[in-house]
Amino acid sequence: MPFNLEVLVIFIIYGLIMVGIGIAGFRQVSTSGDYIIGSRSLGTFAAALSAEASDMSAWLFMGLPGAIYIAGSGKAWIALGLIIGTILNWSLIAKRIKKASYDAGDSVTIPGFFSNATKSNSKAASNALRVLTSIVIIIYFTIYTASGFVAGGKFFSYTFGFSYILSLCITAAIVIIYTFLGGFLSIAWNSVIQGSLMLFSVLIVPLSAFIILGGASGAFAAAPIAPDSNNMILEIISSLSWALGYFGMPHILIKYMAVKDGVKTSKPAALAISWCAISLGCAVLIGSVGRSFVGASTLNSVDAEKLFSIMIERVFIANQNMVLTAIGGLFLCAVLSAIMSTSASQLLMSSSSVSVDIYGAVIHGKLSDGAKLKISRAVVIAIALFGFIIALNPNNSVMDLVSSAWAGFGATFGPLVLLILFWKKVTAQGAILGMLTGAAVVFSWPLIPVLSALYSLLPAFILSTLVNFFASKQTSKSY
Repeated sequence: MPFNLEVLVIFIIYGLIMVGIGIAGFRQVSTSGDYIIGSRSLGTFAAALSAEASDMSAWLFMGLPGAIYIAGSGKAWIALGLIIGTILNWSLIAKRIKKASYDAGDSVTIPGFFSNATKSNSKAASNALRVLTSIVIIIYFTIYTASGFVAGGKFFSYTFGFSYILSLCITAAIVIIYTFLGGFLSIAWNSVIQGSLMLFSVLIVPLSAFIILGGASGAFAAAPIAPDSNNMILEIISSLSWALGYFGMPHILIKYMAVKDGVKTSKPAALAISWCAISLGCAVLIGSVGRSFVGASTLNSVDAEKLFSIMIERVFIANQNMVLTAIGGLFLCAVLSAIMSTSASQLLMSSSSVSVDIYGAVIHGKLSDGAKLKISRAVVIAIALFGFIIALNPNNSVMDLVSSAWAGFGATFGPLVLLILFWKKVTAQGAILGMLTGAAVVFSWPLIPVLSALYSLLPAFILSTLVNFFASKQTSKSY
């Protein structure tokens, strides 16, 4: 896309607003509880939009539309799976985990919640569970953060013609600054703006392209490739199994735990589910209409993730109308919003796992609140650096990175969350064995060619649940 000064000005203004919110959040942070979970103060809109904005990430604008553009309409089943998962998560998990986290020693982190909510007569086992959970969070959120940085690198590179490395640095700097300063509160406040902007842009852009192409006949002239009938059933099952991932997503679960007392989860649930359904439906439309709008064979598998930005450029910016250019620049900011909201949440979760759960609870034992806060901010920078290193390869796929992290979290944490909330007899030993099983299956499943057609999350989730259940039953006999 040719360099456009007006678009750059809009981005600078938007970036300054986000950093300003970070500074405002900084002034509200006086304890580690403020920084990590916002002292459980989220209202209806903040809870709903922060959960969904941090959930979807740039994957909504880049990964899913690009996958549909390249691989065909079969990938649209993923959207349905995610809608189902969102409904189940808000219906089954949100209210219960909020209460359970209070009951489990007023836990403010996911590792702390797992450790406090499982049965154990061994402090070593509880500490081992806390450390293992923290390690899983650090590993998969580093991958997840890298996916956001890759998205930002590709995005700024296309939008302003910057080199990929410079674009990567800009993305990392923006995310680090406002996460470092304001923590949970700035992320939640930003998410209200970001979630609204993301919804508006993902709705207007494909509809505009649809109208320009003359309606359905033109918009779907280059219809998405139909899935291979030989693998159709497996593809549908794999896509729908993405729903299971929601039960284990720490950056979403922590939003449920942070809902303010007196706010019924049914209200943010209705808003969040509506947001999710509209956004995912429009993301599918971007991938489908985009094949006709930019040409079915114009983009390769790497460039396909720029589809949304290309559509914005052609619809709003190419004609050089000042008003339309400004609108296009604002819509491009939505992509940055998606990157920021998710990456910031992931960095914060990783930092709290190190400062509160590994160093504070296990290694040091009696770490002061101020020390936890300092360590949390230092770890934000460290995790971002590792994510930056992974993202240095511009050929990384946002979709592939997100898919790996989604399966990892879903299989290791999802079964444990469900068993804690609905069975309540989980032991620390059972939880550890279940998590290790889930992680091992996610890692090894794609390496076996005959099995790789099925998304690893599904078998890993099932096996992790079974191991966790039976191991907990066996070890609970000693309590």
